[in-house]
Order: sequence, then C-alpha cells, then structure tokens
Amino acid sequence: MFARLDVPAALDEVVLPVIRHLGDGWEDDPQIIAREHFASNAVRPRLMRLLRLSHGRRNGVVLAAAPETEEHDLGLLAASVVAAHGGWTAHFLGYRTPTAAITKAADTAGPDVVLLGAVRREAGRRILAELHGFAGAIVFGGAGFHPDDMDGHPMWVVHRGPMRDLPDTLEAALTAAGANWRTGVT
Repeated sequence: MFARLDVPAALDEVVLPVIRHLGDGWEDDPQIIAREHFASNAVRPRLMRLLRLSHGRRNGVVLAAAPETEEHDLGLLAASVVAAHGGWTAHFLGYRTPTAAITKAADTAGPDVVLLGAVRREAGRRILAELHGFAGAIVFGGAGFHPDDMDGHPMWVVHRGPMRDLPDTLEAALTAAGANWRTGVT
C-alpha cells in the first residue's frame, strides 16, 4: 500500500480506516481488541521506520506526544509521519507522556509546534487544564479534543479532517503564534 500510494493517502484511505474498523465494537466482543492490537502492532514498525527515514526541517520542528493518561498513540505516530512527509522534523514521544515531560522536552528541543493526540476526552481535558500557562503553539488531534475546550487560547488549534491536511494545520498554528517565537512556559 505504501508503494502504491503516498504516505498521507495510504494512512487516510487504508491504514487508519482499517484500524478503526477493527477496533469498532470491542466493548461488545473482547476478541475484537486483539485484532486491533495485532493490526496496530503490525503497522507501528513501518510507521517508525518512515519517521526515522524522513528528512524534514524545511518547515520547522514538531514535538508529538500523548497525555499521561492516554494509552493510544498510533494516530499520533501517523500524524508525526505525515508531518515529516510534509517537511517537518518530527520528534515523537509517544503515549503516556507526563505534562511536565512534554514541557521540559519543549524547553529543550525548542519545537515550532507541539502536537498532542488523545483518543479519550478525559485525557484531553486533563492536559488542557495542565497546560494552562503554556506559551507555545499547540495542535491538538484526536477525539479527545474538542474546539470548545480550547478556551479561546490563540495559539491552540484543533486538527479536524484527513491526515493529509495536517501540515496545513501546523502552518496555521505557526501563523497564529506569530513569526519568530519559540516554545516556552510562562
């Protein structure tokens, strides 16, 4: 599939819909979760390889993490790969990343945009509260985040839509943040 389609199309049109389909109904049939985990673990090494082989940097640096209480990060990994495919250097921290670790990594790596992913709404709301004083551009993705929860923060953007549009969302967050800023905590 990655040989026939570009990376964003493969993720939007095949990989992520199949993973979602495999995971649908897991609460009714526990065997379904085993199928979804198997598929996710089959795809994960390929995505990690694509991320390692990418040579971004023309558009900036993105730091990707999932909140401390979030167990799912395949969508975040896919988003990191799409960002890298779109010319960004992507640093992927993965799931269950404490907020303090995210802010420390942002201070150290100096990304242009922080990308946070969450499937669960509770995880999204919790990190939003914890990031109240964060002074950098953030793009939120996944069902765990809703635009109404952003509390009017001008540098926080929720990505909705296909993965292929993520580089545009990252650029929008940069534009909202201003031209020459660096991530920091106030």
